[in-house]
Amino acid sequence: MLVTYFGTVSILVSILASLIFSRIPLSPIRKVIHASEELAKGNFSVRIHLKGPKELRKLNRSFNHMAEELGSLEMLRSDFINNFSHEFKTPIVSLRGYAKVLKRKNLSDEERNEYLDIIIN
Repeated sequence: MLVTYFGTVSILVSILASLIFSRIPLSPIRKVIHASEELAKGNFSVRIHLKGPKELRKLNRSFNHMAEELGSLEMLRSDFINNFSHEFKTPIVSLRGYAKVLKRKNLSDEERNEYLDIIIN
């Protein structure tokens, strides 16, 4: 009976200790997973600060460098879309203005042809 009691207690203590001590080495991995999820959501300012063996420090540098590069690419993409949108809208607005003028009834054939040539060119 006593042996069974000590056996049960030692198994429970072992399980508890393994649960506690298995969480400690996995903590950096959980940090990387959380930061990766934030990065995937578009939060390019997320950074990790891992301490420990050389491999973890290297992972730290690589992840932070990746986040910086993705942030830079996102800024370039956003600037490109804004510039393209502006450059695309400008001629469309001009075409729209000339098309509105062409709808007027009081235009001479010469004016109408001039506006059509502008649109065509």
